[in-house]
Amino acid sequence: MNILKKIIRRFTKAQNTPMTKDQLQNLIAQTKGKYFSLAFEKNDGKLRVVNAREKDLRYISGGENKLSDSPYVSVFDRNKKGWVSCRPEKVKKISCGSTVNFIG
Repeated sequence: MNILKKIIRRFTKAQNTPMTKDQLQNLIAQTKGKYFSLAFEKNDGKLRVVNAREKDLRYISGGENKLSDSPYVSVFDRNKKGWVSCRPEKVKKISCGSTVNFIG
């Protein structure tokens, strides 16, 4: 069996608590500006998968981040060229390259 699959299986068995905002922001910061895949459950129960990055300076039009005090985390979706917000406890998977950081 692949070593990565063993690590993921062990990690998912130990992962019973939902992810916090700080944990998700830490994982996103570890991507160091690279694009990553984020799968999360929307409020209506559907699964959404986005190809995103922490911030894309080309699409920041000034103003302030109104979600900084809320429980949501916002990322920039490359395919839709827009910002997407999700609740950290609804995140199912985050991966960057061949590394899977979290499966919940």
